[in-house]
Amino acid sequence: MERKFLIFPLLIFILCLLASCGSGSAPVPEELIENPDSEPIEIKDQYELSIGETGYTVDLGNKNILEITLNSVGIVDEINGETAASNSHPERVYVVANFTVKNHGEIGISKSGLEYPVLVDGNNLAHIQNNQVTHRNDLIGIGDRIKLFEDAFFDLGPIEPGEELTGNMLIVADRRADSYILYFGYDRDYLNKLTWHFTAEEAE
Repeated sequence: MERKFLIFPLLIFILCLLASCGSGSAPVPEELIENPDSEPIEIKDQYELSIGETGYTVDLGNKNILEITLNSVGIVDEINGETAASNSHPERVYVVANFTVKNHGEIGISKSGLEYPVLVDGNNLAHIQNNQVTHRNDLIGIGDRIKLFEDAFFDLGPIEPGEELTGNMLIVADRRADSYILYFGYDRDYLNKLTWHFTAEEAE
């Protein structure tokens, strides 16, 4: 009887160990994997994610699996006293997206090594799905990795293997809209497409 009691906790320990090893080697949910045997792994496109939700992709430069969560979004007219609008761009605003990015790869990502998303009108998801978003004119806004401000993502790195980083990504938007899409994959820097959708009311 005593031997049975000793074996049972040992089995529990082994099962827990196997579960932890399995989750560590497969950070991407199984239902999102297109081809687990390819190199790098092929992940399905993920559309219509919401604020607070997580997407998975592979950066083609380093072949790192990235876990990306959009925590919050804000739309502001100025940053550090500098207004977005100008005489030539009177409707321009700043979109500040707070992301957490975890590096599941084997190569560290430098401060400027992560490509920012672009901003697309919320009505144009079909254009993204059909590979019709290919030029600057197809976008509302693009990322700005030059302007320094509080918790600017590009100024906080690097992201070493197994680590995560939370910071603000700045997108300069040409105009306001009723709804928006933050789109990773525009410049083909990522193996698959990720889109987060939010309305003007959802932006802080």
